[in-house]
Amino acid sequence: MTDQVRFGVLGPLTVWARGRPHTPGGAGQANLLGALLLADGRPVGSGQLAEWLWDGHPPEQERKTLQVAVSRLRGWLRGIGAPATVELAEGGYLLRLPPKASDIGEFVQLVGANPPGESYLDQLDRLERALHLWRGPLLAGLTAPLHAAPAALRVERARVEATTTLAEVAIRCGEPKRAVPLLESLADERPYDEQVHACLALAYSAGDEQANALRTVDRVRARLAEDLGVSPGQALRDAHARILSSQHEPTHDRQRWWGPRPRSSQLIGRETEQGALAAELDEHRLVTVTGPGGCGKTSLAMNVAEHLDGHHGTAVAELAPLQDGNAIILNLGSLLGVTGDGVHGVFAGLVSWVADRRLLLVLDNCEHLAEPCAALVERLLAWCPELTVLATSRQPLGLPAERVFALGPLAAPAAGCFDASNPAIVLFRARAGTALPSGAEAEADVATICHRLDGLPLALELAAARVPSLGLRQLRERLEGGLELLIRPAGEPRHRTMERAVGWSFRLLTEQKQRLLARLSVFRGEFALADVEPVCGGAPLDGLDFAARLADLVERSLVQALPGQRYRLLTVVREFAEARLADYDETVLVRDRHAQRWTLRARELDALPSYGDRLAGVSAMGREVADLDSALAHVQRRGRNAQSNELVAKLFEFWHVHGAYIANGQAQLDRALRTVWDSDPEVRSLLRFQEAQLARLREDYVSAVSIMASARRELAAHRPREHRIALIFEVSCLRFLLDPAAVHGTPRMLERIAELDTGSGDDVATSLTAGGGVYATWGRYDRAAQLCRRHEVHRAERGLWISTAQLALRVEVALGHKDVEAAEGWCAMLSERLGTTGGPLEQEPARRAIGTTLLARDPERAAVFLEDSVRQLRRFYPRSLSRVVRLQSLLAEALRRTGQPLRAREVLADALASAIGHSHFRFGMAAALQAALVAADLGDPAAGELARAWDGTRTRLGLPAPVGVAGVVDEVLGIDPAPSDPGHLPWPEPELREVVHQAYLWAVGLGP
Repeated sequence: MTDQVRFGVLGPLTVWARGRPHTPGGAGQANLLGALLLADGRPVGSGQLAEWLWDGHPPEQERKTLQVAVSRLRGWLRGIGAPATVELAEGGYLLRLPPKASDIGEFVQLVGANPPGESYLDQLDRLERALHLWRGPLLAGLTAPLHAAPAALRVERARVEATTTLAEVAIRCGEPKRAVPLLESLADERPYDEQVHACLALAYSAGDEQANALRTVDRVRARLAEDLGVSPGQALRDAHARILSSQHEPTHDRQRWWGPRPRSSQLIGRETEQGALAAELDEHRLVTVTGPGGCGKTSLAMNVAEHLDGHHGTAVAELAPLQDGNAIILNLGSLLGVTGDGVHGVFAGLVSWVADRRLLLVLDNCEHLAEPCAALVERLLAWCPELTVLATSRQPLGLPAERVFALGPLAAPAAGCFDASNPAIVLFRARAGTALPSGAEAEADVATICHRLDGLPLALELAAARVPSLGLRQLRERLEGGLELLIRPAGEPRHRTMERAVGWSFRLLTEQKQRLLARLSVFRGEFALADVEPVCGGAPLDGLDFAARLADLVERSLVQALPGQRYRLLTVVREFAEARLADYDETVLVRDRHAQRWTLRARELDALPSYGDRLAGVSAMGREVADLDSALAHVQRRGRNAQSNELVAKLFEFWHVHGAYIANGQAQLDRALRTVWDSDPEVRSLLRFQEAQLARLREDYVSAVSIMASARRELAAHRPREHRIALIFEVSCLRFLLDPAAVHGTPRMLERIAELDTGSGDDVATSLTAGGGVYATWGRYDRAAQLCRRHEVHRAERGLWISTAQLALRVEVALGHKDVEAAEGWCAMLSERLGTTGGPLEQEPARRAIGTTLLARDPERAAVFLEDSVRQLRRFYPRSLSRVVRLQSLLAEALRRTGQPLRAREVLADALASAIGHSHFRFGMAAALQAALVAADLGDPAAGELARAWDGTRTRLGLPAPVGVAGVVDEVLGIDPAPSDPGHLPWPEPELREVVHQAYLWAVGLGP
């Protein structure tokens, strides 16, 4: 809490500033402040605010009125001296407060915290502090329907969950009366909430207030019957049964437990596993939780054991410090208070003591005593029919009755991709607590750390403990150099460092398996069994059955088995094994084999004749990017430029397909081009080809055409396949530039591709689609339709798959012929691909074609679809690229047609900002035309100037108005949308840039 200001929403809305309370002036101001406080630092959209403030009846000038309301709220906050600001951010308005200035923020932080080593009493204190922040119903007294907002429902749900959890903890701690006042207050507010009343009744009962307990159950049962006409649910019935049974049971016999308790009652990110493990224990008498060191086997087993019903008691034996089977028996005897003459006497006493008791026996950390532990468990299960055993081990015990429950790490996010609900992130944030900074950069760092640690709970907890001393950014940077800093100063010795946790399992391996695990450390990501022998073979592992040894390492949780017979090592295991590889002095040897394996794979992929097969090959390599980077780094360190350049040249398509890694590919290609003369002519020409492809990907089409033209002769001599692609590539890039040379060059391109066709048919199909796209762009829809018909005949003859680009072209041709029904038929086929197409490069033309067709029939549906499409593709494309500009132009037209020209202008401002500075004029010019249409709708005199600038330039180029708006250009702007003859004049790049720039200035309110 700050001394200066305190905002309260957990009850009537109140602001405490300068030592006294303040209430906003007027219901509207209070509603606005309440809505922003409820969002707890997140933006609230203008539409949502308007709906709350005016209850679905917004004023005529909604946006302006909202801006006035926000301005007045800012003035009120300044007037009371509150250091809070209302800011306009992406997504709406947000209220920025000092740290701990809001009771809702403090409440959420307290109930979500889970400090390491927190006891039940500590948890009870924490939840009490959180719940005492509530002064009544949430935002009581406000006129806006904020109680139904998702954020309000979430915080109310958190309050109920915190209160019921507090009741359970209070009962477990023997202090049930601490929960009663909070439960009574909540029960008054929620008279029909059976869960709350059940908890209240149980708290009364645990505090020896049986009469109050039964009265509570009877009262809510009557209320449900009389007011709602329903019978009590399971929660209330169970509470009633427990209260009745507890009347006849001494308090000290209600729960029996021997051995250590869970260090925390809350197990983050394992809700599904908790339920599944409990279900296994209901069905099986022996369940072994297996998994790698640090994945949380002990925590899961202990928490499930504590919450398991139906057993007379639970005994927990920690086996890690023990050295032999006799020690297990003596340890159990000591734990349960059983004595006897020697080991055999203690064992006989154990059998007698357990006898017919329904005991749950937890044996923690069995791997180093797997054989004696298995023998003991087998005998106990045979002689004690009601006994259930829950074991934790890095490998199964191997008994016939055993049910193995494999536990992996928590799901980890992709590097830099923050998701507040991701289990690994939730655990890390909970353990770091208040030391964790906020903001987008901090969130990206958290995601990268969790990704780096593979979601391994122990590693996450050890890393989180370093946040207060190192800070988030330094922690992330140091983890990139290794995991040495993950040290816990106290606790069970095997878990003090990740290295000791892995070393414990490593020392239990035979020498051959230790050597194999060390060699497997060269794999940075996933690998297949077929990769293991060529990389990890050789003396002293000649003739080894690698499949059997790999399966054994999987069983011991040192290697992870993945779907599709693939494998990987967790980061902590790999780094430990990597150090052992250095001890064997085999690092360079095995890394050489690893790099050679990648070189062979690159050659095999490059030799595939079909583009579809090559695409499938590189697509399947998406999870191996770290291995490729590692192989390249090794050969580059060894000065093998020729091998490195060959890998880059023949696998560049991998980075192209997996767009998230294009920066890696760009850096590798730049390096290869600096050492290009160390390569043979074939690789040199291929590198130039890839350079042109990268320029196109950056939307630098001018450079792309120039580079490809300079490489064409070498490609013809050494890489015929890429030479054919280069011919199509140049025409496509000229189309994007709106250079009429594309129209003039298309017939010659089609002839050359037909002459050079090798029989696969892929290049001919691609050339027909590219040529049709050129003709459609210049309004030659009849010629484009001819190429579509030729494509269909060719496709049927060769049995080829119809591409997304071809389907999108057919939509454009149908709309150019004003045949909306035919366009809708092609769109039906495109719609089926939206969820399955390979990536954003195919998603964009598909969504553009569907959006354009919807616009012709139903602008409202088009607006919804296009807005969703822009949002979807923004996840893939940065705003610095213009790939989404055409979708935004169509969205602006849909908004214009539905009477929303101001919103259309906002969308265009964003679109044209992306188009500025790029040479994708096909999209930029369409957005410039749209600006003229929107300006005309707004009655802005600039519409005429914008239209004349667009019309003058497009007439020189021979272009029509784009499909989607061709029908309204004449009606709104008085311009004939038909194309003219494209001459052989020089391409007017400066004019094109000026048209787009002028439209941008108008959209952002700066001109013309």
